[in-house]
Amino acid sequence: MTMRPAHDRIRFWLEAPGGAVAATWFRPPPGSTTSIAVVVVPGIAHEDRTTSTGLAAIGEACTNVGMHALLFDLEGTAQSTGNLESEGIVAHWLDDVRVAVDHARGLGFEHVVVVGVRTGALVSVVALQDHPVDAMVLWSPITSGRRYGRELRLLQNVSNEAVSTAMATDPTADIEIAGFTIPADVIHSLRTLELAKITSAPAPTMLIIDAPESDHADAAKHLRDIGATVDELTGPQTDAWVNRATDGSAIPEADIDTVVRWVREAAGTARPTAPPALDPRDFPSSRLVEHQGEVIRETLWMVGSGALCGVWSEPADADRARPGAAVCVLVPAVGPGRSFVQFARGQAVLGRSSLRLDISGFGTSPRRPDQPWSIYYSSVGSSDIHEAIDEVSRRGCRRIVIIGFCATAWSALQASNRPEVVGAVALNVHLYVRDRPASILNGTGRTHLERAIDRRLPRNRRATLYHAIYRRLPLRGAALEWARRVVDRGARLIFIFDSHDDGLSYLRRRMTANWEARLADGTMRLRTYPALGHGLEGPTDRARMMTDLSDELAALDESV
Repeated sequence: MTMRPAHDRIRFWLEAPGGAVAATWFRPPPGSTTSIAVVVVPGIAHEDRTTSTGLAAIGEACTNVGMHALLFDLEGTAQSTGNLESEGIVAHWLDDVRVAVDHARGLGFEHVVVVGVRTGALVSVVALQDHPVDAMVLWSPITSGRRYGRELRLLQNVSNEAVSTAMATDPTADIEIAGFTIPADVIHSLRTLELAKITSAPAPTMLIIDAPESDHADAAKHLRDIGATVDELTGPQTDAWVNRATDGSAIPEADIDTVVRWVREAAGTARPTAPPALDPRDFPSSRLVEHQGEVIRETLWMVGSGALCGVWSEPADADRARPGAAVCVLVPAVGPGRSFVQFARGQAVLGRSSLRLDISGFGTSPRRPDQPWSIYYSSVGSSDIHEAIDEVSRRGCRRIVIIGFCATAWSALQASNRPEVVGAVALNVHLYVRDRPASILNGTGRTHLERAIDRRLPRNRRATLYHAIYRRLPLRGAALEWARRVVDRGARLIFIFDSHDDGLSYLRRRMTANWEARLADGTMRLRTYPALGHGLEGPTDRARMMTDLSDELAALDESV
């Protein structure tokens, strides 16, 4: 799939009955003669995070063939307002879909197509059965909310060793999965959503695409029975995309090409029609947001030369700002279990401003030229964080704390050699990874061992093996050297680990008398939690850790 490295995007707040959803228009180059808007509806919680970069790839692919694409976060997910505990959240998701479709129609697009992924597919068919669009794609769809609830509980029990016995066996308990808490009320409300119960087709032409082993024959038959023409296609890359619970899952590029071609043919017109002109000045990027009973302000930013997607959280009024408080730069923008969103908003309530950011090739942040999607452990990440520091500094902030998780913590340490950076927080960072993994992807600077591995393993399996090698061999990771630079110039370094994390084991093996002295004088802080999990999936320890981190930041401010 050929993709342009940079895209013209408009980020804005889209008002909905339950609050506001964070949305992004992907715009094709000037001169497009295709008046088609593709509205992409994501899944929820762990699904949204797993597929987020792939959703942006769908947006890019649409613009490559002249179509516009609208990506948005359902209420209570990712960057949108609210949370999964919000009353009536599932009904609000139905409203969100209808609002997004009406928004596209109101702008004047001739054709509107919806692409629903996982839970987003189920929400879309129910929401639009009396509000049909021109065409619809159901991608690896959830077709039964009742069955989905049972599957989530089973997945929780298999994947989460820390889950309590009560949560594992009680069908009325919340579900903990991949760092997200899905309230029992949400599971109960989802049970009312059934594709088999809709009475009219949400679109005259529909596509169901899923992994080869999936079977949606019953769903396709019901859609045909209520008047839709239904195509069924297999997506060989779909399973690896939707069923791998990481932020960096594989992008189903060939499957995306298949879907985009289908959309273009299903909604295409015989005559060229110019799309409406979208002026960024007509789309609100700043909004008041309620959090913990208080009102803060959030602004959707485009950061640096790469137009990275960021969100600036701050007190609603200048007089609520804490004097002298360091500004936080959090990477990634959402964080495990949406923890960075909640943390940044909570800090704004306390008077501290924050920028949360996705580095290039992740989330809706565009890739750099000639860069693949989702590259961890490369100089690209630190370059992006440098641009975020520059952006914050230009706005008058002179004291900055960088907070990163896992691979972005590795990049945060690399980028912390700046005088404005007064603190670096590394959560479950893989300190043993050396500063050469970019060569894993581009084949430069290879050792004999690495070249041998390259010949025998596909790219998506190489990084796992390299990390295992780095973890076991007595090699000095560059991240520890970057960490030393932080404390040597007097900035605060805070390591946070699950008690069983590989990164913590590596740190303890490498702990020297100098590091012990740093711990003793407080320049370096080390906090460990027995049930945090590498992905911060332990809800109790995650909440305690975030409270402790807030206290650490307050202490750092007081030390000035």
